[in-house]
Amino acid sequence: MDIDVVIIGGGVTGTAIAHELARYQLNIVLLEKEDECSFGVSKSNSGIIHTGFQSKKGTLKADLAVQGNRLYEELSVQLQFPLLRVGELVVARPAEKPDILELMNHALEWGV
Repeated sequence: MDIDVVIIGGGVTGTAIAHELARYQLNIVLLEKEDECSFGVSKSNSGIIHTGFQSKKGTLKADLAVQGNRLYEELSVQLQFPLLRVGELVVARPAEKPDILELMNHALEWGV
């Protein structure tokens, strides 16, 4: 069998990539070093869906986090898992108020 795509790592990201590529007529192989998928960092997932608002605006990291966050709505329907958006609480000292306002503005601007 010819292999079109090899995905290294069966965590949240690797399995999401495999899920997306499964829509196409491709021979996909997912390689995971552990006994089960999502057994590494993903297994201790706290349930936080990163929004990207804490990343520097205009960076690839921020852009990908915002885009990835939006994908959860569709994935929750497709894969039938519950998704409850409860928001995020960020605590700071009074001296950090400008930083908190910047984070809030990022979140509002990006709709997260």
